[in-house]
Amino acid sequence: MRRGPITLVLVSAILLSLSIGHAAVKKWNAETGNRWDVAGNWLPTGAPTSSDDVVLDNTYVGGSYAVVMNSYTPASSCRTLTVGYAGNANTISLYIVNSNAVATLLTIAGNGTSADDFVVDSGGVFRNSSGAATTDKVVSLGAGNTACIKSGGRFYNNTDTDYNAAFPAGQVAFDSGSTMEFGNPAATVACADIGDQLSGRTFGHLVLSGPNANGLRAGGTGSSMVVKNHLTVMDSASLLAATGFDFSGTVQFRGNITNNAPSDTLNFGG
Repeated sequence: MRRGPITLVLVSAILLSLSIGHAAVKKWNAETGNRWDVAGNWLPTGAPTSSDDVVLDNTYVGGSYAVVMNSYTPASSCRTLTVGYAGNANTISLYIVNSNAVATLLTIAGNGTSADDFVVDSGGVFRNSSGAATTDKVVSLGAGNTACIKSGGRFYNNTDTDYNAAFPAGQVAFDSGSTMEFGNPAATVACADIGDQLSGRTFGHLVLSGPNANGLRAGGTGSSMVVKNHLTVMDSASLLAATGFDFSGTVQFRGNITNNAPSDTLNFGG
């Protein structure tokens, strides 16, 4: 039977639809260490590519573990990324280490649907400690793609790289039980100012920490910030309120809080 051009077009469309809807799922196997780029650490075997949905859970590896990303060549990619899972009692981490110098180390291509492309679920930790340049974003979420830090998930950002470029405010959602932590990455930074990284965002739990004596400061101008749950300011950090910040949960101060503008507001409990 002869097949006309309409039949061929329909067959091509169906094949394309199937290829989009059935991306490969890569799960952590830890067969040969903790490096993301090693083929044997994944099932099915092979380092992730832009067509793979990456899931870090306990399917093949029990207990807590950490996956490490560094200055690998070529840079890494995946279609979607999920760290942790609902009901997880372990700690499963994806850790971009300080020795990384690649400008865009990980690209999350996206699934082309309304579902989130990057998810940190319960027990999951995404830690970006990259030592790349301040103008580098290290992680590329991609225009139109979205991320969600779910309750029990944690995003720890202690790097000087461009957080706003990597995770624009309109593309990242934080559940009320999630945790976002900002830390000062290096003792050589006199006092890291992250006010622009807080402006216009709504967090669940928010932690400001300074893992060295030089500390970290949250301040500057911009839109209001909302913390739906606990705000913790650690010993070597401080909160400089130069705009309207809204804290609707429990506030724990182990550092300093200063409001230098009488016309601006700090709202507690509502």
